[in-house]
Amino acid sequence: METKNTATRTPTFGFALLVFALVLVVVVGGLLAFDGNLATLLFLSWLVVIAAGYYLKHKFADMENMAYDMIRRVMQPIVILLSVGAMIGAWIAAGTVPALIYYGLALISPSVFLIVAYLLCSVCSLFTGTSWGTMGTAGLAMVGVGMSMGMNPGLVAGAVICGAYFGDKLSPLSDTTNLAPAVSGAKVMNHVKHMLWTTVPAYLITFIIYLVLGFQHGANVDMSVIDETMTAFSDIFNLGIIPLLPAILVLVLLLAGKPPVLSILLGAVLGAVIAIVYQGVDIATILSFLWNGYSVDSGVEFIDTLLNRGGINSMWSTIGVFISACGLGGMLNGLGILDALLTPVYAKIKTPKLLIPVTMIIGYISNAVGATLSFAIVMTGTLMQPLYRKMRLRPEVLSRTLEDSCTMSAFLIPWNTGAIYAASVLGVEPAQFIPFCFLGFITPLFSLLYAFTGFSVTYLDEGEEYGETSEYKFRPFKKKF
Repeated sequence: METKNTATRTPTFGFALLVFALVLVVVVGGLLAFDGNLATLLFLSWLVVIAAGYYLKHKFADMENMAYDMIRRVMQPIVILLSVGAMIGAWIAAGTVPALIYYGLALISPSVFLIVAYLLCSVCSLFTGTSWGTMGTAGLAMVGVGMSMGMNPGLVAGAVICGAYFGDKLSPLSDTTNLAPAVSGAKVMNHVKHMLWTTVPAYLITFIIYLVLGFQHGANVDMSVIDETMTAFSDIFNLGIIPLLPAILVLVLLLAGKPPVLSILLGAVLGAVIAIVYQGVDIATILSFLWNGYSVDSGVEFIDTLLNRGGINSMWSTIGVFISACGLGGMLNGLGILDALLTPVYAKIKTPKLLIPVTMIIGYISNAVGATLSFAIVMTGTLMQPLYRKMRLRPEVLSRTLEDSCTMSAFLIPWNTGAIYAASVLGVEPAQFIPFCFLGFITPLFSLLYAFTGFSVTYLDEGEEYGETSEYKFRPFKKKF
C-alpha cells in the first residue's frame, strides 16, 4: 500500500478490486438470494466502503463529506421526483390523465400506437430538454393508453423511454447535453452535431423495430377492453378541454425554458384547482391525493390499476435509492477506489480502437456504481480526458462517447436513478421495460463500429488546442488510423 501523504494511503489495484467486489456481493447477493430492498442494500454497503476508508487512514467526517457532496448533486432530481409525484396525483383527480388516455384511445389506431408514443415523446423531450418531464407527462399518458389497449406495458414503456431519452440527448436545453461537452472541453453545438452520426441511425433502426412490433401487437388488441376503459373514464370524470389545461400549461412552461420543478409544481397546482372546481373533489381529499396519490374503487381491477397511483409518498423509496447510491459512489470516488481500478488500464491504451470502448466500459461501470447519470458523465469524462488530449482527438469524440454510453445506459441499469424514476412514474418495473429499450442497446454499437473503422473519429487540426476547437465540420475519417 503506497503512502499518499502522512494522513492517508492510496489504494492499490488489488485493494480497490476487493472493495468493489465486496460491495457487489452485498448488493447483488442481497437482491438475488434474499430479494432485499435495493435502497437498504446500497445503504448497508456503505459499511464496506467506510471500513476501507478507515484502513486507508481517512476520517469518518471526511467520508461523510464525500458522500454528502455527491448526494447534493442529485437534489434537483429528488425535488423533481417529489413534484412529479404530486402532479400525477393531482392530474388524475383533475381528469387530466384520464382525458389524455380517453382521447388517445379514440384517435390512435392500435397498430401505429407504439410509433406514435415513440415520436411524441421524442418531440416533447427535444423541445423541452427533459426526459423526466416528458415521461411524467406525455409518457404517463401513453403508457395508460397502451395498457388500455391491452399491450405489453414493458414494450410501451420502452418506446416512451427511448423517445424521451432521444430528445433529451440531442436537445441543447438538456442538462446532459450541456454537461457532457462541459466535462470534455467541447462546444455544445459541436457535440450535438457529432452525436447525430451515432444517434440518428440507431433511432431509425429502433423506429423500424417498434413499427414491426406495433403491427404485431396491434392485431391482438382486445377492443372490448378499450370500450370498457373509455366508458369507465367518462362515468368517473368530467372530460373535455378543461382537464387538459394542466398538461398544456406544463408543456408551454417547459418550451419557454422555465425550470422543470417550477413548471411541474404549477401544473400540479392547476390540476388540484381543476379537481376541486370541475371534478367536485373537496380540498381535504385533493391534499390527500397530492401526498398519497389518487385512490378510487371503480369495481374494475384494470381501471383501478390505471388510476390508483401518484403522490409524493410514492416517491420516497425511489429517493432512498438515489441517496444511498450517490453516497456510495461519492465515497468510492473520494477514497480513490475507482481511480485505482482504472490506472493500470491507462498504459495499455494506444489507439482510439481501444480508447473509445474502454471509455464506454468505464461509463457503464460509473453508471452502475454511482447510480446517477451526472456522476457517470463527470467521473468518466474526468478520468478519460487526458488520454483524448494526448491522442489529439477532438473533444466532441469524448463527449459523444460519454452520451452514447452513460446517457444511453441510465435506463438499462435497474438500480440507476434513470431506470428507477421511469419505473416510479410509468408504473412499470425495470425488468419489464429494459428488454424493449432498443435505442439504449443499438446506439453504443455505432460507437464501437466507428471506433474500429475510424468513421467520424476526428482529430484536432494542426495548431488547434484541445478545448479551443473550431466549429464542427463533417470529417468522416480521421487523418490516420
